[in-house]
Amino acid sequence: MPVLSSFSTLRHSLKAFALSLCVFAVLPTISSAEAKTESASHPHSKDALLLSSSTPGKKAPDEFRIELETTQGSIIFEVNRASAPLGVDHFYKLIQIGFYDDVAFYRVFPGTIAEFGIQGDPEVNMEWESLPIKDDPRLHPNTRGTLAFLQAGLNSRATRILLSLGNNPTLDRQGAAPFAKVVVGQEVLNMIRATGESKPYGPGPKPQRIQNVGNSYLAEQYPNIDYVRHIKILE
Repeated sequence: MPVLSSFSTLRHSLKAFALSLCVFAVLPTISSAEAKTESASHPHSKDALLLSSSTPGKKAPDEFRIELETTQGSIIFEVNRASAPLGVDHFYKLIQIGFYDDVAFYRVFPGTIAEFGIQGDPEVNMEWESLPIKDDPRLHPNTRGTLAFLQAGLNSRATRILLSLGNNPTLDRQGAAPFAKVVVGQEVLNMIRATGESKPYGPGPKPQRIQNVGNSYLAEQYPNIDYVRHIKILE
């Protein structure tokens, strides 16, 4: 299991990560007109489903596996609906419509956390951030190789995912409810490139800037960042 070089560095990373969640909760959002102006400068073909957050999705299977295809290799997770029913149903819907295609690992603290789930299109981000889901109670600890939705307050889960690269009691205390666990590809967790917003990994991408501008911002300023290329439902 990878660890940070010292306990103090790990403590600093956890503190910085927790602080970044608080900052995220108060960051301003842009207007619909601004988002359309930004996205017009780098248009791409959008499936109508990506702009249909209010359309009910199908109930997820009780158990299934997914393949997270990244720029560093593939990781297979086993998803358990009973661990977080609301979160898993929402995640299942997002996978089915291709929401997580070409989304960046925009905050990565080795041995701690890798965060992804901001779409490359600002209009799509606005659609889904405006309709967060209710919380699930946390039933399991956030250990290495688990997935959980990012929470920025009560009933605030939307699309952003936390992949634990180590054991994360800080997330436990915040109530993050893990719903999936790595079964194949543990070694890939060690290969995701570090990037962040503070020492010792920063400066890194600003999440609000990705949300407002999209992947063009990342391509211009962070060409070496890692991505989730696609998530595939295996069974």
